Amino acid sequence: MAVSKYSANQEAAIALTLYLTGPEVQKKRAIELSQLPTLLTLYDDSEVLKANPFFGEMKDILTNAVARPATVTGGKYNQVSSEFFNAVYAVLSGGKSAEQSLADLEGSLKRMSRGGKW
Repeated sequence: MAVSKYSANQEAAIALTLYLTGPEVQKKRAIELSQLPTLLTLYDDSEVLKANPFFGEMKDILTNAVARPATVTGGKYNQVSSEFFNAVYAVLSGGKSAEQSLADLEGSLKRMSRGGKW
């Protein structure tokens, strides 16, 4: 959720956003709608876990999650994915050693990212 800086009722919109993303509402939504909360403490809440026992497994998944490359690579995501796929395929098919494939992939990604600055 976000509040536009051009909102005519910015204070009310901020208050509503804080309320809707607060622990009480997130807990209610987790229990009644099985929606995953963004607050990690709710994954240890006994009432939430009683309603959705599998939420206990989700905490580790969420805390160890890594953003997709699209977050970093932006418009070059498809090109990066293709380079990665080709590098893995080269190793699995016996075309290159893992070391050589990784070195080639690193070089491609550096060129694509202009030295690591996407």
